[in-house]
Amino acid sequence: MKIIKQSFLLSLLISFYISCGSAKIETYEVENLKIANRGTVLIKVWSYSNKRQASENKAKLNGVKAVLFDGIPEGIQNRVKGRKPLVTPEQREKHKDFFEKFLSDGGGYTNYVSLSNDGSIAAQDRLKVGKQYKTGMVMLIQRERLSKFLESKKIIKGFADGF
Repeated sequence: MKIIKQSFLLSLLISFYISCGSAKIETYEVENLKIANRGTVLIKVWSYSNKRQASENKAKLNGVKAVLFDGIPEGIQNRVKGRKPLVTPEQREKHKDFFEKFLSDGGGYTNYVSLSNDGSIAAQDRLKVGKQYKTGMVMLIQRERLSKFLESKKIIKGFADGF
């Protein structure tokens, strides 16, 4: 019985150690608000953080990641059509070094996103969820420009290339 307890405690410690490791999973949600002008999407990105003060840069990064890798879901309120991700999982893996650099601080992703409300956060867009804060920021993503940039870097194929 003592060996079973020790094995159980050891497995708990190992699980805890692994879960607290350096590999952090980014968590965010995206709401499709509307297709703004041609080639742009207006979205609200909900980011999770342990700190109350939300980071504009983290929200912008999550918005660009959503457009690149996850796609934009259909809008519930305005019946806005969803958008597929610009990059396939295969393209993401193949150009991993490019995306690490592009999505880093000063990497260029900020050229394709702007906050629509100058970074101010409405009271209803800052929620306490368990031990974390869930913060919503509205932003405009220049999806078409981002797509053309990726085409010019030969990351994705353009419409003229036959996909």
